[in-house]
Amino acid sequence: MLETRNGRGYIKHYMFDFGSILGSGTIFAQRRRAGNEYIFELQPGWRTLATLGLYLRPWLLVDYPDVPPSIGRFEGDAFEPARWKPEYRNPAFENMRPDDAFWAARIVAKFSNERIAAIVGKARYSDPRASAYLTETLIKRRDKVLRTWLNGVNPVVDADLSASGELTFANAAVAAGVAEPAARYDLQWFRYDNATDSETPLAEPAIVDGASGAASSSLPAALLTTAAGNYIGVRITTRHPSHPAWARPATFFFRRSADGWSTVGAER
Repeated sequence: MLETRNGRGYIKHYMFDFGSILGSGTIFAQRRRAGNEYIFELQPGWRTLATLGLYLRPWLLVDYPDVPPSIGRFEGDAFEPARWKPEYRNPAFENMRPDDAFWAARIVAKFSNERIAAIVGKARYSDPRASAYLTETLIKRRDKVLRTWLNGVNPVVDADLSASGELTFANAAVAAGVAEPAARYDLQWFRYDNATDSETPLAEPAIVDGASGAASSSLPAALLTTAAGNYIGVRITTRHPSHPAWARPATFFFRRSADGWSTVGAER
């Protein structure tokens, strides 16, 4: 929720309604429809009616494994993050942009296997098979979320410019283990006028080897004399044959101070 206090806005996260999550449908196992179709959805209903029941929704054919009753109906093999649906239409999901999903996936990436196991351990399942299965399934779902959404945009992150003009950055998808290193990164530097929101390109694009998840490049000599209080930027295009979405540039802005450079903005 967007909260306001003392004239400042901030995001506050609430946790609620834990009675019907994961495989639980409160006092019974979760319905097969959950996560696959809205409670009320016209098209699949009409198709079933028009075919006198011959049309079967795909989620009716999902084979749920034999698990302890305390798990309910929950699996990770048929789960597809991009197709997942809540019970009711939610503008937050319908208006979600690829960069929104990327932001959320980076949070999901912080949950290591050990942390997921520790969280499941808090449930204190009496049957150890339940703990093992839930941990394994959550890890499987986490990996699918990261593979889907970290690769949906240019995953360059954590751009930093040292006082000496050395640019470093990382690749969130590679760091999460859901993509191979990029073939290369193309960097286009520019001066940025904050008052007019205009850019002046500088020098020819530089090419950085993408052999690892992190990369670095030196600031062009033309920008080393930038005065304190002024801005520069770099537009990074990532090249990967298996991930065409990476080719959409990610742009980072830096402001010069007496002590060096500060990262002040990013656009994806």
